[in-house]
Amino acid sequence: MRIKELEKDKALINSIKEVKLRIDEGSYIKGEDLEFDFKASLEEVWGELNHLDEDDMTDFVKLNNFLIEEVTNLHQRENNLVNKKLMKTNIDIKMINNRLEDSKRAFDIYAFNDQMSEYFLIGDIHSDLISVDRILEKTDFFEKMVKDKGLKLIFIGDYVDRGASHLKLLQGILTLKYLFPEHIFLQKGNHDLGTYTDGVVKMGVKKPEKDSEDDWFLLYLYNLTKANTTFPDNMIYSYLKFFNSLAIASFISVKETTLLVAHAGIPRPKGKEGNLFDHIESLSDLTNETIKDHIDRSIVENIIWSDPTDVNEDLKEERARFKFTQAQFEEFKDLLGFDYFIRGHQVETQGYRKFFKERLLTIFSSGRILKDGEDINTDTAYSKVNPHIAKFVDGEIILVALND
Repeated sequence: MRIKELEKDKALINSIKEVKLRIDEGSYIKGEDLEFDFKASLEEVWGELNHLDEDDMTDFVKLNNFLIEEVTNLHQRENNLVNKKLMKTNIDIKMINNRLEDSKRAFDIYAFNDQMSEYFLIGDIHSDLISVDRILEKTDFFEKMVKDKGLKLIFIGDYVDRGASHLKLLQGILTLKYLFPEHIFLQKGNHDLGTYTDGVVKMGVKKPEKDSEDDWFLLYLYNLTKANTTFPDNMIYSYLKFFNSLAIASFISVKETTLLVAHAGIPRPKGKEGNLFDHIESLSDLTNETIKDHIDRSIVENIIWSDPTDVNEDLKEERARFKFTQAQFEEFKDLLGFDYFIRGHQVETQGYRKFFKERLLTIFSSGRILKDGEDINTDTAYSKVNPHIAKFVDGEIILVALND
């Protein structure tokens, strides 16, 4: 019996390796065949899992540990010395746009400057694989992969919590990055945080008292390790390793337009107007966690927690999740030299919201998914949301509804 189990472990990993080899060799002719094999790689595991607290998850554990290791290594290899030098010595992105290496990162910041690519920016997905399936459909992803089209999907973070498919969603995201490393790019949200020390899980967000622990990824993982001996607690460390490998921000420059893409917002302003961001001396400082605000929150925490406001309200300056004004945003924008900011983080019923003379755009990408007029999304926790993504091509931002 044990020999058969080992053979199956190897078969699952070899199967996904075979798909990757066929992609790299250009063997796929039709996008539908590639899509079938991608989905089959998920169902090979999930077709046999019905009750996770009871089922044997050995195969799942080994395959997902393989994917996590591959993806975290990919993220490490994306680091680039040219970008590192330029971001360390410049504060204005437009001064270095043309010299940055495309699709590479430094200081957990991606740089994109391929003028021929289509960029799709994807907001919060919160354990919702059904919305991701629709995103792949709306972007014609698999057909474009077969035709070797320039296409980049940039996820802005918040992969887990609240939705119904924590583990399957993450396996899908990991598989996409493994198979298509030059087309899938992953950033961190405030839900993609946490620690596990001495057997104690600490989330990066606070669980509302009324919520079930099953709705919150790290608590769900911890409880699963207690209920199922085939799901060891080192999987908690593995997923946290993946989260810790995610980027914080991206700059995308096409023609004369540059986007800054991050999960939430701008760093907390300091000082007086006109000098609010003197503590940021270079682009690399955007992820310098030694830079702290007056409540001892790092600049990275600021970027994955803050929110814009276009009304006269309390800015919550003593909280980790603070608000920033148009004037503060404009000063930050002018300092860094970008033109538009694309973010997720906040639930918007219409799937998007524009702020600050349309220079800042919020998108939310989990919600109801309609087929023949009926909502088929059993994964989402946001059935009232009409989910959107954003397309950036030829220097223009275009909103894309998942239900059009």
